[in-house]
Amino acid sequence: MFFVDKPYVSEFFKATVRDNAIPVVGTDIAQKMSLYTGTKIITEEQAIEIVKQLDNPTIYTTSENSYHWISRHLHFSDLPEKIELFKNKSKFRKLTKSIFPNFYFREIPTKDLKRIEFNQIPLPFIIKPTIGIDSRKVYKVSSYSEWVKTIDLITKEIAPTRNLYPESVLNTNSFIIEEYIDGEEFAVDAYYNSIGEPVILGIFKHIFSSDNSVSDRVYFSSKEILESNHEEFTNFLEKIGDFARVKNFPVHIELRRNSNGILLPIEVNPIRFSGCCGTADLSFLAYGFNPYLYFYYQKNQIGVKF
Repeated sequence: MFFVDKPYVSEFFKATVRDNAIPVVGTDIAQKMSLYTGTKIITEEQAIEIVKQLDNPTIYTTSENSYHWISRHLHFSDLPEKIELFKNKSKFRKLTKSIFPNFYFREIPTKDLKRIEFNQIPLPFIIKPTIGIDSRKVYKVSSYSEWVKTIDLITKEIAPTRNLYPESVLNTNSFIIEEYIDGEEFAVDAYYNSIGEPVILGIFKHIFSSDNSVSDRVYFSSKEILESNHEEFTNFLEKIGDFARVKNFPVHIELRRNSNGILLPIEVNPIRFSGCCGTADLSFLAYGFNPYLYFYYQKNQIGVKF
């Protein structure tokens, strides 16, 4: 079953769920998202019952805003815990610490940011909300003067944006400081199948306007990008899956390959592909297959030559 939520649902997605009778949970928000006539809608009660009956139900959401509904109504399952494992960036770093033992990170309560001993943090670094979305409140800091400006920006922006998202999506009570990963950045849409194997559905190179930019604006793909990275990225996903132990679980992963050729995760977004920037829709245009259907019907793309 699929969840839809604000801020955006593409026409391609709407047509996919309607034409393939994929059940969409009829939340209050779903009824306002202009789904096509003929879409198979199930009640919230039916959705809850499905999760009670199945160990690893096939669940996808177009937006992280659905996490609030899931944590509230599916608390009896392990799904909220699995989401939190990835969504909380500090928990994710702790989960993967044995894979990346030398990666520097540190979680700090927002109230303590001004008391940090700056000279003890390796430069440059990234600071962002421990629970965040997109590139909101993500800053790169390369000097003390930039740090002072960043703290001022964080302080000014917290109050006006506090109610834009549920706390399960954006929570500014604490921030995580991480070492800056220099290198090529990629976005990967994938899922872990019914036995926990990763299946990659799209690989996209992410380019930026400058070294200091952290915005999500330009993604592109090609046959060369897919073929040169597919095997390595699949092995990378297997390592994370071994620790997370997720099944029937879609993910949108951002990662970088540093100057030593080592892959390092930036973050893993749970039970969704990319939403507003539409990389899942782009997969259909670029490769000719529908990633939503590949996940829903558990089609395996591993080993296929693109």
